[in-house]
Amino acid sequence: MPCTGPLGRAGRTPSGRRHCRAPAVRKQGKEHARARPADGGQIMKSLLYIQASPRRDRSRSITVADRFVQACRDRQKGLEVIRLNLFEADLPVFDGAALEAKYAILHGQDVRPEHKAAWAEVEAVIEAFRRADAYVFAVPMWNFGLPYRLKHYFDVLIQPGYTFTFDPDAGYSGLVTGKPAMVVYARGGAYPADTPMAAYDL
Repeated sequence: MPCTGPLGRAGRTPSGRRHCRAPAVRKQGKEHARARPADGGQIMKSLLYIQASPRRDRSRSITVADRFVQACRDRQKGLEVIRLNLFEADLPVFDGAALEAKYAILHGQDVRPEHKAAWAEVEAVIEAFRRADAYVFAVPMWNFGLPYRLKHYFDVLIQPGYTFTFDPDAGYSGLVTGKPAMVVYARGGAYPADTPMAAYDL
């Protein structure tokens, strides 16, 4: 099976990992799958709980998401919940060094030594995200859009060859698939249909 980079060429990360996914292990024509509980639900070992509000206990989105996460814990004993508040997390700055590393990888080139540290921080965030079996996002409305720290997080996470890939014929494809996600989105005000405010309903 050829191993190609996000633009259809072979590529490597600074750690030497090639941009490809191993084929699924098959037996008698069927893919192996994790065992499922008797009720048919999906077994989750870990849940990444991403909080995008700085208000903590005063946040409506976090309050509702907390209850959902607790219900998940009650339903599945031993579930590991990793909480990540984006206003407290030390997210890497996606600056010139990270960009230079990214474009070197895109073109199948070695990352220069002075850029490796910046890219290693990006890889660490991506790896922590990929390790989780499921995701919960607590998201407030922020100036009729997303909180800037959540956008920052997405800018770090969404990297070719890590969380998505591109093929000239097939287009874009996600590389983090088959994992459930819940978004708890809080907002203020009323946005009834057939009123001027409806245009602001996200």
